[in-house]
Amino acid sequence: MKAFLETFKKLVFSAWELVKPRWKNIVYLLLVEMGIGFAAALILGITLVVFPGYSLLGMITLSRVSPSLLLSAALRSPFLWIMLLVALIVGLISLVLSSFISLAFIVALKEDAQIGFGKLLEKSKLKYWDYFGALFLSGLLIALASLIFVIPGILLAIMYFAVPFIVLERGLKNMAALRASFDLVKGNTWKVFSHMLAFGFCMGIVSMILRWLGSIGQLLSIAMPIVSLAFTYELYKSLKEPSIQQELPVQE
Repeated sequence: MKAFLETFKKLVFSAWELVKPRWKNIVYLLLVEMGIGFAAALILGITLVVFPGYSLLGMITLSRVSPSLLLSAALRSPFLWIMLLVALIVGLISLVLSSFISLAFIVALKEDAQIGFGKLLEKSKLKYWDYFGALFLSGLLIALASLIFVIPGILLAIMYFAVPFIVLERGLKNMAALRASFDLVKGNTWKVFSHMLAFGFCMGIVSMILRWLGSIGQLLSIAMPIVSLAFTYELYKSLKEPSIQQELPVQE
């Protein structure tokens, strides 16, 4: 238990030291992320108000209105299908942009703290499709495993937790990245699970405390996912270090 607490404490402080000097780029990314969410919600809100409104104007001209007739008229209305198409397009664009920002957060933690915001976005752009493909594949396999039972899904999520970092650092793609993550975690499954569980518990307590602080606490809680990401990255590096040491030549 003492060794676990020492390792856990080291990872937490390392994660915080990783985030501190990069606060400016992190704030920029958080603002962009909030902007994407606001723009998507605004467009969807306008779509949901305007197009059904046109449909209702057509429906109220009917001599007899019944639930089945309203449904039939709504399905025949071109405005409904336009609304669904706009919602689908906005959702896909929002997904791509949000996943790009999530990648940029990892790049911000990995790169030098003094990197400019524009350069940060350029580096993220170069790795985006490799990142998106590996993340989509791992998410799909985890979802399929969860359909069988909850525990296989959790286990697979643990085995694939390092996929984003491996894509960035080693340039592996798709199944190669998933296999590399599996091999890295294999033999360290309990270490990864126990440290993530402990950190999640601590974040839960911090979240409750921040709720008591009102609006200030809600503002501070925005940074919690970034600290969690930094902790995960430090955990990944702690698994990677022993293998690196084994590969180093022995100096006599």
